[in-house]
Amino acid sequence: MSSLKRFFGFLFLLFLAASFVVFAVSNRDFVGLNFFPLPYVVEIPKFLLALLCFAVGLLIGALAISFRLARTRRLLRAECRRADALLNENKALRMETSDRLTLK
Repeated sequence: MSSLKRFFGFLFLLFLAASFVVFAVSNRDFVGLNFFPLPYVVEIPKFLLALLCFAVGLLIGALAISFRLARTRRLLRAECRRADALLNENKALRMETSDRLTLK
């Protein structure tokens, strides 16, 4: 199963690389990127601009997910501490009741 999974992963990466090459070749003409308040203009290929926008979107999405997961992890840790405290209380009460039963 692992070798089959690795094979399909390799095929997917090969397809992704081929798609990237086709995209880069078809969008290789240059476009001027103007930073408005500043007097700078950068000439970059269209595919590089598109990939840069994709990477920035990916980064923003990853940050949003990580903040959401941080909140969930914090809540999970609090619930684990609460569960541990309840288990310890339960264990103490069981020991107390077993001691009472053995004394009678």
